[in-house]
Amino acid sequence: MKKVIYALILPLVVVSGLVFANREIKNETSKKSTPRPLSAAEMKAARKSWEATPDGIMYKKWEASPEGKKVLAGAAKIRKHTSASTNMEAVVTSLSLPPG
Repeated sequence: MKKVIYALILPLVVVSGLVFANREIKNETSKKSTPRPLSAAEMKAARKSWEATPDGIMYKKWEASPEGKKVLAGAAKIRKHTSASTNMEAVVTSLSLPPG
């Protein structure tokens, strides 16, 4: 009879220990401070440094290409609807991948 009781209590102790340890870990992560948003000058400096990377150079080339201009013009048309969260319907007419 004692063995059965010990066999039932041991898993209970182990599970409660795991639950308590998990709660401690969650409390530690919630205490971490959230990073402050970047200022306009910091964002501009970060964008400039990104534009100097190979990905930034490729994006600038794409932006100046006819496909890039077409995509950006389409985005400008729907910008007011997306910012106002208006319901819209869309049809995908083509999928194109950037070169590379």
